[in-house]
Amino acid sequence: MNKSIGIIANSNEIGGINKLIAMMANDLANENFDVHIYVPILPWYTYNVVVFRRLLFWILRVVPFYFLRWVFKKNSSLLDLLDPLKLKNNKIQIRYYFHKIPNFNLNKHENLIVNGIGSVIECENLFPQEKQIYLVNQIEEIYHGKKYANFYKNVRKKFKGTVITHCNFMKKFLSDDINNLKVVPNPISPLIWNLQNIFFNKNDRKDILFYWKNYNSAESGFKLLDEILKLDDKISISIFGRKTTDNRIQKVASKYNAKLYYDLNEQEVANLYLSHSFLFFPNKFEDFGMPPVECLSCGCIPILRYGVGASDMYAVDNFNSVFMTDSEYDDAKKILSILEDKSKLFYLRKNTLKNIEQFNPKNYGQKILGCYK
Repeated sequence: MNKSIGIIANSNEIGGINKLIAMMANDLANENFDVHIYVPILPWYTYNVVVFRRLLFWILRVVPFYFLRWVFKKNSSLLDLLDPLKLKNNKIQIRYYFHKIPNFNLNKHENLIVNGIGSVIECENLFPQEKQIYLVNQIEEIYHGKKYANFYKNVRKKFKGTVITHCNFMKKFLSDDINNLKVVPNPISPLIWNLQNIFFNKNDRKDILFYWKNYNSAESGFKLLDEILKLDDKISISIFGRKTTDNRIQKVASKYNAKLYYDLNEQEVANLYLSHSFLFFPNKFEDFGMPPVECLSCGCIPILRYGVGASDMYAVDNFNSVFMTDSEYDDAKKILSILEDKSKLFYLRKNTLKNIEQFNPKNYGQKILGCYK
């Protein structure tokens, strides 16, 4: 009889954690596990209602946005990434739930993989914690408010299962809360990983792909874009990110005469990396930062800040990346000089493959399961 694994998703969003869940599920299903993925239709209930006690905020701000997305797209973003044959044969099953995990028969699973403290709280009395694997993908104190920092720390300290994070930065940050913290780097998706053998044929690349996580993170890169365009107004800029209700993204795209891309499937994301020379990742803070890692596999050179997220694991200035400094003018000159010098551009591009073997997606699910006590 095959062993069964349960995986709790935080939401039905494209990319991010769901991309990792899909890679886990595909790998474990290949190893004769039956994988059940639990996806909330209306996410963040535990954070907003149970923890923050903001019922009205959840009802008025969160529910309408996600409910409408569900009405118009009644399937999971995971479907683009999951193995269709494994889905057809029920080796992988997606189970939707409304807002909090009901009393599914979770006990049929050998292990339960949870993503985020919200799922830890929900599953505490639904499944033995000793058999849970908690993937710490983000620092809740930063994303959900420092007011609850002690609460988050206590949840992590009391957790009785296996805790895994994805980079040295996170391990150091969490070292006071968690003993024996395991590190398994986030992998590049197989579709993007397998483009390494073809990207050198893509010579007709546009200039800069600007990554937009939210307005605050994007704003920190506007000054550099301004300096680049002052020096050369013919530089082409594209903006890529998730769909948002914040219409400032439209205004910024208009200001820079940039084409706007969002809510793309994996192939479309890969095509963006393949068709640009640089990925500009302006974020000042990031738990890991998948876009710079992914773009390396496509010969796209990341422009990023030193020491952000997992960058110490792969990025080397003037070798496969460009690090931002305190001088936007100097950074702009450096980027333009690389674009103008084809030999320098080719040097950086060929080096994008040098430090990414650790992000190989092969056996990712087995690596996660292998950390279980």
